[in-house]
Amino acid sequence: MKVLKRLSISLQKSLKREPFLLFSCRNLIPRVKTCKWIGDCFIYTNATNRLSYLIGDQSHVINHFDQGIYLLGYLPAHNRIYVADKDMNILSYALALSVVEYQTAIMRGDMEAAEGMLPDIPADQRNRIARFLEAQGEPSRAMVDN
Repeated sequence: MKVLKRLSISLQKSLKREPFLLFSCRNLIPRVKTCKWIGDCFIYTNATNRLSYLIGDQSHVINHFDQGIYLLGYLPAHNRIYVADKDMNILSYALALSVVEYQTAIMRGDMEAAEGMLPDIPADQRNRIARFLEAQGEPSRAMVDN
């Protein structure tokens, strides 16, 4: 519990520096249990047993669980998020850093940088990018990029 309290305090300090994130977290994220910042991406588990990430004001669910899970970390070299359950079973889930960087560039309105990142995005992630672009009101870009 002390670790979770320290994470909570760390999150509160981050939210004081980023008021926009405070708005996003209060409206989009049910009670955060464990979390980690990866650049501009906020990866978290919550009280509804979901593993998700937040970029800007958009939350993306990676997986749902039947029991509580705890975020251990993210290894960019493997493009994997590692979580553990209460029995200390370790699981990993894919999250391509190139996808996160691309989504961040789009959210910032830096279309030129985003176009430069597109070749680095794995082919199996193109549908995710298309759905993201459609949600951003860029359906024509989604069609062109994929």
